[in-house]
Amino acid sequence: MSNRQLHTAVQLPRVAPLAIVALLLAVIPLCPPLNVLSVLLGMIALRQMARARIAGRHLRGRGAAIAAILLGLIVGAGSWWAWGDTARWLDGNIRAEVVHVSDVFFNEIGKEEAASSTSLMALWAAGTAPDPEAIATFGTALHAAGPVTGVQVEPPKPVQGLSSDMQAWVLLETPSGTLNGGVVMSVEFIGSGLPSLVVRLKSVRVHLPEGDIALPVDTAAIDDAVDLRNDDEYKGDS
Repeated sequence: MSNRQLHTAVQLPRVAPLAIVALLLAVIPLCPPLNVLSVLLGMIALRQMARARIAGRHLRGRGAAIAAILLGLIVGAGSWWAWGDTARWLDGNIRAEVVHVSDVFFNEIGKEEAASSTSLMALWAAGTAPDPEAIATFGTALHAAGPVTGVQVEPPKPVQGLSSDMQAWVLLETPSGTLNGGVVMSVEFIGSGLPSLVVRLKSVRVHLPEGDIALPVDTAAIDDAVDLRNDDEYKGDS
């Protein structure tokens, strides 16, 4: 038999395809589901190689399968941590912006001289801004209860997704007592690449002794959108 015939007769064992696929999936960053899948595929590949040995055959790729399992666990854990840390950072920024917009709105509109200021229009989401007259009426009613001397915004509910609405409780300190209210805000990310966070008002409601005042005035759904607390701790002290 010639050397060429001997060379063609001896064939190297083939590599287990699942081992290669598992290794490729294991090193994909920031994608925990694929990293977990790589661990499962690596285990399946090892099992296939063990069965092949029992049957008198041989499959290569044991090292790749083991590496896929280890890397899948390490990269997957790191990815879960990175996504969780990013989500916490993002949620913190959104909450801080909700507090800031609420604080600016109530501190400005609670002042008699600023009740009709059209600059407050910029705090509203596109298409939801009340007309200046409605804002002036709201401000006048709020100022009648006493000028706002402090604004406390309770932690809003977490945002679901990158564009959503968020509602938060507000407690307004006035000389006559604490007023209970609520806001609904739009949360959007505008732009490509690194989008800018934009938080704007969509509706506001404040509980006064003589009845609730709201913006927009004709928003019938505001009772459902902002569920004011009824327990004595958060009612006005008038």
